[in-house]
Amino acid sequence: MSAIITRDELRTLLEDWRSGRRTSGEVHDWAEARHAVDAWECEDDVTNEVLAALDVLDMNLLTRDDVPVLQAMLRLLPGEAARAAELLDTHFHEVNLDDRKKTLASEATYAPFCGK
Repeated sequence: MSAIITRDELRTLLEDWRSGRRTSGEVHDWAEARHAVDAWECEDDVTNEVLAALDVLDMNLLTRDDVPVLQAMLRLLPGEAARAAELLDTHFHEVNLDDRKKTLASEATYAPFCGK
């Protein structure tokens, strides 16, 4: 039997990250240990979409500044994973990734993906 990753659990994780109680590395490690792992399954498709984003936060340069969009994704109804992905995609069209790469280049979690 698989353990269930719930929306509430993700909300708590995101709040801990946003407030500085968890680092980006800790959030990434938590998600990586659960996403697409047989021992875990998500409560619904939207939860899976958020977990997937956290699993690749290092490659996509997702930071605690992006928590509000992840929280908005979790407010969508089950079955709205495509809408959740669209919210994140739209958000990242407004993010200056070059600036973010410069800012994150010295952080171990992100450094391999910042071009240095």
